[in-house]
Amino acid sequence: MMSGCRWKSWTARPLALVAAVGIALTAALGVAAHLAPDPGMSPLSLTISDYAVSNNGWPMNVAILVLGVTSLAVPLALQAVRARVGAVVQGLLLVWSLGLIAAAIVPTDPIGVTELSTRGYVHRYVSVAAFVALPVATLLAIRRLAVDVRWRGAVPRLRALAVTSVLALLGLYYVAFPGGRVMMGLVERILVVLELALLAVLVGRLHRLAGRTAPVAAGESVALGESVALGESVALGEPVALGEPVAVAEAVAVARPVALARPVQRGRVVPAQARLVATRSTSSR
Repeated sequence: MMSGCRWKSWTARPLALVAAVGIALTAALGVAAHLAPDPGMSPLSLTISDYAVSNNGWPMNVAILVLGVTSLAVPLALQAVRARVGAVVQGLLLVWSLGLIAAAIVPTDPIGVTELSTRGYVHRYVSVAAFVALPVATLLAIRRLAVDVRWRGAVPRLRALAVTSVLALLGLYYVAFPGGRVMMGLVERILVVLELALLAVLVGRLHRLAGRTAPVAAGESVALGESVALGESVALGEPVALGEPVAVAEAVAVARPVALARPVQRGRVVPAQARLVATRSTSSR
């Protein structure tokens, strides 16, 4: 099973790079779409979708599509580094990606149309679903990631950006309905920048973790010469290969009592905690 572990650890890096390139391209194309807008267009009042359907707005539509496609790498990268975020979070990340793709494929109605068509309603609600899904997925994920030592440095930033994104969503709802769409373009762009920053922090941490050894799952054997991730425990009765070194900085955490009958193979370096438990168990006899 550890050969699969190495494969997953290796694939996490290109997946994170794909997502990072997508974020960079999205930002560049989004800026380009604002450089030569149609006459009379204002980013303060008109939405990103309005820019996407304008005569010179094709870079914006491409940006939305690129972000949606490359974001599909994020749930795969989370799985590759064994970030146990749960099926709901993975599903919400798919909603984020597929919602953006659908919004690019099904654009909104042209500027000036007062009554939305079916196409316009589809675009509106898949866009809303996407921008709601990402911060909600992050807030659900950090409840589990907070107990993973590999993620503790990123969790405060992820939480702050996710909460701020939710507040921006509430602000967008207000200006879209009770606020009469006043400054709607500005509020929407603030939301987009926040969610891009949130995604960038997430992808940055995934890229950082990609080069590390994946944690050992319960019941999984450790291959010869492989180290165990910091803070991860080895399942009770887990076999360890002959001559396996245990790095000082990556000592195996003793999370469960060690079985009295558990053999210590020749040449194995046993952590101090395990030796202490074994000594106490022998003395109690």
